[in-house]
Amino acid sequence: MATNSPKLTNITSTGIYTGTISADQINAGRINAQYIDTENLAIDAVILRHRGRNHIRYSSSTGNSAPLGNWDFSGANVSGLNVVAVFG
Repeated sequence: MATNSPKLTNITSTGIYTGTISADQINAGRINAQYIDTENLAIDAVILRHRGRNHIRYSSSTGNSAPLGNWDFSGANVSGLNVVAVFG
């Protein structure tokens, strides 16, 4: 393939050369966590889901966590935690 060719992808028996790929060009489906560089991993927000329902949202920009929906703590027994609960 010519050096100045507008077609950057070259597929041969020895492999594939495609120039530069950006993350928005990749459709990975499912990526195994062992291949993710967690040392430089960053997030904007996290939503804790359980059984298909959102329960807690954490925002890294504000550092705040917020409950989502209604929670029922009747019959709950929590021990060994040093936390402050605010109700109301």
